[in-house]
Amino acid sequence: MFAHALCVALVVSAPAKPPKKAAEPPAAADPTQKAKDLFLAAQKLYKEARYADAIAKFEEAYAVKPSPILFFNIGKCHEQLGDVPKALRAYRDYLRMAPDAKDKDTVSDAIANLERRLKEKGLQQLMVFADPPAAIIEVDGKVLGNSPASIELTAGNHKLVVKAEGYETTERSFVMQT
Repeated sequence: MFAHALCVALVVSAPAKPPKKAAEPPAAADPTQKAKDLFLAAQKLYKEARYADAIAKFEEAYAVKPSPILFFNIGKCHEQLGDVPKALRAYRDYLRMAPDAKDKDTVSDAIANLERRLKEKGLQQLMVFADPPAAIIEVDGKVLGNSPASIELTAGNHKLVVKAEGYETTERSFVMQT
C-alpha cells in the first residue's frame, strides 16, 4: 500500500568560457576532503555575496558527502537572494535531518520570520513527504517532482496526487487555511 504524509507549514545566458584547470580546487581522493574543499569554496563565495554560486558549491558538497549543515548554508544563501520559499525549504530540510541541532531555536525563529513574509503575500508553503521517495508529487495538476516536494499555495481548495510505479495512486483534496 502506498503511504504518504503531509506536512503543511502555514505561513502559520550565453555559455561562459570554461575555467582553467588550475583555477579549480585540487581534486581530493577522499570524499570527506573533497566535500570540505567544496564547502570552503562555497563559504568564500558566500562572503563575496555570490550567493547563487555558493548554493551550487554547497549542493556539490552535499552530493559528495551529505550533511545537514549544508542545507542550513543553502537556506542562508536563498535568504540573501530573497527567495523565501527556497530558504524555508532548506531550513526545514536542515531541521528534519538534524532535529537536535544546537541552533534549532535560531533556525526555527528564521523559519517563523520567513513564514510571516510568505503570509504577507497571501501564500503558505505545503511540503509533501511520500514513501517511496521516488514517488511523483502533483498539486493542482502541477507536477512538483519526487518526494519530498514543496509548493507555495493560496488559501482555498487544492488537490494532491501521489503516484509511483508499482504503487496505488493516492489522491486527496485539502483546504489551505488563511
